[in-house]
Amino acid sequence: MQGVKESRLGKALIVLGLEDQFLLNGELQRFPLVQRGALANEIIDEKLKLGKWRGVVNMIFGGFGKADALYEGNIEQLRERIASTAAISGKEEISAETITTLAKKGEYELILRIIESHPKVSLKDLESLRSKIPTAFFEEENKWQQRTRRLDELAAAKAMSEGNYYSALHYFQELKDTQRIQQASDFVLKKGDINYHVAEQIALSDPRQKDSSTNFYYYGQKNMRQKNQELLSIYLI
Repeated sequence: MQGVKESRLGKALIVLGLEDQFLLNGELQRFPLVQRGALANEIIDEKLKLGKWRGVVNMIFGGFGKADALYEGNIEQLRERIASTAAISGKEEISAETITTLAKKGEYELILRIIESHPKVSLKDLESLRSKIPTAFFEEENKWQQRTRRLDELAAAKAMSEGNYYSALHYFQELKDTQRIQQASDFVLKKGDINYHVAEQIALSDPRQKDSSTNFYYYGQKNMRQKNQELLSIYLI
């Protein structure tokens, strides 16, 4: 009968939105040890069902309510659930606080999974979150190429979906993806507002566009000189 009451209590707390206050006040410590574990598991399970994955991160990796010491499940399976919940719910955005909590525990692989799967991560968010992952993580066990490629692939896809073809071109160059370099350079050249550095990048990375981008480059230089001369003549009048 006690087990049923524990289960009802955990679910009731979640429904009422009182679970964090319950944990914060140390109420969990009032129960016998076995019951504490069951309640902690119940709260974690219900949170994930409702898409509250950030609260679970705080409990397991941030020590909130000392739930990390009481969790009785498989931690790798829990990581999978956190990442998948972040992906399908979309209710909670990725916060800097959550990423910092995971980073302090060295959960960089989980950070990667969340970044890759969360539907609301923009290119700007991605580049900001990426800066929180230390170089040592990428170098671990000679996984530099594999892990950097994962983020470069994601950043390139985000850039293309946002119409940021300049950034997409940069990431495709990092990936040495000739086909998509050509795709991005086509978009950049069609936009027409190309700058000289990008034109030079296209000429170097996409042989098909060497003449086109070089023409843009030299035309731009000539045009800029003319504009500078016009501005100077106005100033001297």
